[in-house]
Amino acid sequence: MIRSPHPHKSPARSAFTLFEVLVALALSTLLIAAAYAALELYWRLRTASEDEVEQAQVARAVMQRIEADLLATTFQATAAGDTSTQADLSSEDEDAPLVEVIDPADANDGGNSGLIGDSTSVVLSVSLPRSHATYAAVSDGPIGLPTSDLKSVTYLLAGPGMSALAQAVADRFPDSNSGGSTVVGLARIEGDRLMLAQADAAADVETIASEAQLLAREIKSLQFQYTDGLDWYDSWDSTIYGSLPRAVRITVSFQELDTAAISGGSQPAKLYQLVVVLPPSDPISGGAASDYESEEE
Repeated sequence: MIRSPHPHKSPARSAFTLFEVLVALALSTLLIAAAYAALELYWRLRTASEDEVEQAQVARAVMQRIEADLLATTFQATAAGDTSTQADLSSEDEDAPLVEVIDPADANDGGNSGLIGDSTSVVLSVSLPRSHATYAAVSDGPIGLPTSDLKSVTYLLAGPGMSALAQAVADRFPDSNSGGSTVVGLARIEGDRLMLAQADAAADVETIASEAQLLAREIKSLQFQYTDGLDWYDSWDSTIYGSLPRAVRITVSFQELDTAAISGGSQPAKLYQLVVVLPPSDPISGGAASDYESEEE
């Protein structure tokens, strides 16, 4: 049998069919969409974790600052002062009217008022010695006068629609990215007691607000609670009760985290809490100190 010098060959395939191209395109689209969804979820989880860590760091720093001021609070009860606790005042006579605690906004009287606070703000009479003496300039010469270590420190939430002082502080720190919240942030006011007393007597909230420092814009709620060792209260006035509280509980929270893609909604704001135990400002009766005095007598 004689073979042909040019055997018949099947034609080579030069391209994909339209159906194959469409199937490959659909599969590629699905893979890209799945990869994008995974990357987006990872990014949201990482962002939420970073926000939580940042909030914890801010809360820790703020708590440490408030704790330092609370531990520096000074108060000396006068002989004529009422040293009864809130529990004693309420248990003596059930029909007796409740003692009205001074508004913390009006607590800058220039004296040693100890601690005056309610559930949202507190005013402290503190002693903050400096390592180096500071001098205030005077108008009649180049020699200044040393400023006092006795300060008045106020913590409050700044924002419109609150107290006049909170409004004045909020005006000094406008926030264009408040996210609909009326709270600008947590503010701290520190100033010389005499200077703040003069401004308070003249109802000059602008001068008091000029000493304000915005500690954390992220904080949107602030709560103080006070205890006499038995119960917790929403207000305290050392000038009425004759002593500092045994401890102060501080609670702060931040704006809600947007975790809609993760949990189907916004995550509730976390609460950060710290209890600061204060050194007693009134003598302890019946303890080791009184036993030692009786032996000496």
